[in-house]
Amino acid sequence: MITEPLTKERTARPAVDFSSAREMAPYLEEPKAMYVGAPGKHGYLNLGFEIDPHGRCILRDLDRRAPLIVQQELYFDEEMPEMPCVYILSSGGPNVDDGRYDQNITVRKNAFAFVSTGAATKLAEMHYNYSGLVQRITLEEGAYLEFLPEPVIPCRHTRFISDTCIRVAPSATVFYSEIFMGGRKYYKEGELFAYDILSVCTHGGRPDGEQLFREKFVICPEKQSPPVSSALWMSTMSLPTSS
Repeated sequence: MITEPLTKERTARPAVDFSSAREMAPYLEEPKAMYVGAPGKHGYLNLGFEIDPHGRCILRDLDRRAPLIVQQELYFDEEMPEMPCVYILSSGGPNVDDGRYDQNITVRKNAFAFVSTGAATKLAEMHYNYSGLVQRITLEEGAYLEFLPEPVIPCRHTRFISDTCIRVAPSATVFYSEIFMGGRKYYKEGELFAYDILSVCTHGGRPDGEQLFREKFVICPEKQSPPVSSALWMSTMSLPTSS
């Protein structure tokens, strides 16, 4: 009996594509197993917060695609018991080779929210491609957001790139934090700064296009001189109400 070889049927091209980033050029090999952006490896999340007709702030919009998971909002903040709190989870464990993630958060007029992750984000060991994340955060007039995820922990030979765009109305306030650890210090012989590359870009502006800031860092431990040995990178930004 003659059988035809199996072929990979691709879905639409992933919206998260960093192939044009120069620093990722060495990491564009097609994986030998599941292709880039295959189902289960292209997470999508859309969150929208607003004030309902009764004056309560709620999670009005929720659209997700595995492996990203968000369930219902919680109200547990003792200082702001009316603030919805949401945790972003992953059903697939760590971010894997050629995984793509697209996250969108909108806080509408006079609404407020707290968003975090259920645990630290692990970046698995990678051999062919990279893991990429695009985030878009939008705050309308009078909105307030605390986006404070747990740290990101890269493993050996991790390749990770992210781009975060924050759009904040003049009367809105956002607290945004990101923490990148050096690696797993006590795993086997240690993996501090054993990853291949971290490329992280965060930029913010007004709805009319005015740019407020742009920050980007690219860390390749093996190419640093002198070699990176021990550190913790933390970036915390606050865009307060304009005077």
